[in-house]
Amino acid sequence: MLTLRSIIEKLGNKNDEIRNNVITMLSQFGEAALMPLLEALNDEELSIRFYTISILGTIPSKPAIESLLTALKDSHSDIRYIAASALGSTGDARTIDGLVIALKDNETSVRFHSAEALGKIGDERAIAALQELVQNQELKGKASRETRRIAKKAIEQIQQRQNY
Repeated sequence: MLTLRSIIEKLGNKNDEIRNNVITMLSQFGEAALMPLLEALNDEELSIRFYTISILGTIPSKPAIESLLTALKDSHSDIRYIAASALGSTGDARTIDGLVIALKDNETSVRFHSAEALGKIGDERAIAALQELVQNQELKGKASRETRRIAKKAIEQIQQRQNY
């Protein structure tokens, strides 16, 4: 018998097509899949944790959001950046503080996805932190320039939403 847990384990499959089908299937379960997904966050397999986080971003519940905020502090940068991206998908303003902190992450990908998420959420409380990121000239390289560009775009999105 196929259980939610056995489906979640297939997130570790190396075949992209299988993994994408599993992600689609689990996303359609919504909150019914919440508990097994939350358990999967403790899986030893990094890819299962990674894809579980992306699915949790489609479930607008307090436990999912809290788990995503915790994942934003994970030791693996891939987990942190996908958590930032997933938090942006929730559109939930309760995530602003965690995402603002993540704008100072050591990894460019985490800063990038945090800035992008803040733009999607559109809460004006993020503007000052995004402006600080835009003005940070200590960040070097193409990825950092791209992160500053996305932070500028996020500020514009927020201002449009707030009718500045």
